[in-house]
Amino acid sequence: REDEILGASVKTLRAKLRAASRGADKIRARLNQGAFPELSRALQVPTSTGRRGQRALLNAFDEDFGDVVAREKELNKFVKAMNDESAKVTDPFLKQVYKEDAAFSEWSFKMQSVESFQDPAWLAGQEEVVDMLKTIAKGHRGTIENRLAKLPADTVGALEKDVRMHLRALGGSLTEDAKRAFSDRLLTMRLDLHDAAELGKADFRFDAGRRLKVLIESSGASQGDINNTFKGLRTIVEEGLTPGAERLQAMERTMGADAARELLKARRLTERGGELFMDTIGLPRVLMTTMDMSAMFRQGAVLAFGHPFIFASAAKDAVRTFFHERSAIRLNEALKMGRGTVKLGDKVEDIAALTERLGLYQAPWEAQGSIVSLSTREEGMMSRLARMIPGIKMSERSYILFLNKLRADVADNAIRGWAKSRVPPSENEMKQFIHFVNVATGRGIPGKSLDTILPLMNAAMFSPRLAISRFQVVGETARAFMTPSNRASQLIIKDMLAFTGTNLAALSLGHWAGLWDLEVDPTKADFMKIRIGNTSIDPWAGFKPYATYFARMTEAISKGDFDRLDNIVEQLARSKLAPVPSGIWDAVTGRDFIGRPVKWNTLDFDNAFISRAVPL
Repeated sequence: REDEILGASVKTLRAKLRAASRGADKIRARLNQGAFPELSRALQVPTSTGRRGQRALLNAFDEDFGDVVAREKELNKFVKAMNDESAKVTDPFLKQVYKEDAAFSEWSFKMQSVESFQDPAWLAGQEEVVDMLKTIAKGHRGTIENRLAKLPADTVGALEKDVRMHLRALGGSLTEDAKRAFSDRLLTMRLDLHDAAELGKADFRFDAGRRLKVLIESSGASQGDINNTFKGLRTIVEEGLTPGAERLQAMERTMGADAARELLKARRLTERGGELFMDTIGLPRVLMTTMDMSAMFRQGAVLAFGHPFIFASAAKDAVRTFFHERSAIRLNEALKMGRGTVKLGDKVEDIAALTERLGLYQAPWEAQGSIVSLSTREEGMMSRLARMIPGIKMSERSYILFLNKLRADVADNAIRGWAKSRVPPSENEMKQFIHFVNVATGRGIPGKSLDTILPLMNAAMFSPRLAISRFQVVGETARAFMTPSNRASQLIIKDMLAFTGTNLAALSLGHWAGLWDLEVDPTKADFMKIRIGNTSIDPWAGFKPYATYFARMTEAISKGDFDRLDNIVEQLARSKLAPVPSGIWDAVTGRDFIGRPVKWNTLDFDNAFISRAVPL
């Protein structure tokens, strides 16, 4: 649109051009490769349609056969053959099969003929399939085996007998795979009609699966995204549950956020209720972390001193996106499509796609929100309900996009620098540094064993990923010192020395100049903090509390004071709780985590609850 182009920066214009060319490339690749090379198998066409009908079908979807008019004529031949077969047979199920296959082939041809993914025909087809899937998902029907298990044994026997009879009526020879696939299809139809009779409905037949396959495989998405999309849909449709984060993101990329969001509405009530509960108890934490730009000095601080210009640029953009949503949209688009390319040896790669493949974390943010699960969001913004509160949405986009830009720019800068050397970086070197960038900015990786319970950890703890990340940064730094010849290790060591060295120098110089007091006893709460009067400032990005607690534990163990050790461990655990669990623990014990009494009266209400929802 003209109003989006006029006055836009060069970077924005390049991003829009790249997006347009990518869309065209997807369409061209889809047409050139042939989105439906095995359509006859997808249709599961019975052999009785004849070779002539099947050849017409293949010609209709073969780009090399001719133009659209010529191929449409071939399609009409196939449709006529299917309608003729439907008129010949007397079996009602087979009549329905022929009619559905004719309609499906016409619908598929229309989808393949669209000029863009914004074509009204494409959008209407997508909406039609989503409506079908929602109806199926709301029924929580499960797999064929699940549905059969709910029926009496005599009913199951009758259904399976009908299917065997219909298979014999097909005639011709079918392979075992084809027979199994067609048997499943007939059994699904028979179960649908049985359910329709039970529910008093006239029509309970859906053709969502094959149509969805056409839409997704025509979208130009990667095979990995396609596979994850189908797995995610199976979780929603058959189980009524929420797919994992990776599958949700794949669904969003292949189907679009709106379509995927509509499907999520069809999950079980208990599943949606649990998600609402998680959103609700996460709300106080969002209120505490909002409006303060804390991401710069907590998650972003580790990389700030090693990359000061990149940090300053990200901070400037954070302020701009806080006040202007249009700036946030432009920045988000630039991070996705405006980062350019890099030449690694003889190969030129899109750097955004490269870093994504190597594991660089980019938190999801869209102006209208994202469908992704809570576990993929930045921890300070774990409640979607908060978006409804004025001011929170501004803080959310600033918080997320600051960290996204910092991660992207630091990773891009490192890879571009290495690419200029005579020997391009290895994939392991790039992966090692990108992993460090993730954990340095608070994106701790809990591992497969804890990944499934991460939403519960987020509900119970204030910021579990940040806590995990601080230990992983120490581990990555130790690993870097063990392999100092590695370029990623050298950069990690440089960044960590810049972080610790700058903080130590600033703390020491300020103390010697009399600007603030400095505590050097590691067991004290103000250890290595800037202390001015009653105000303490912690510049250590979340590392300092662990140093203090471990120093206290070491002292207690050395003195054999295990009762004190238990108290220190309990105090550490309570200090990491989220606001709601922390408030419950305080109310039950009558004391907060540092021992102050908590009373159940109106005057002390703010001590127990209101203080857990006030911005830090």
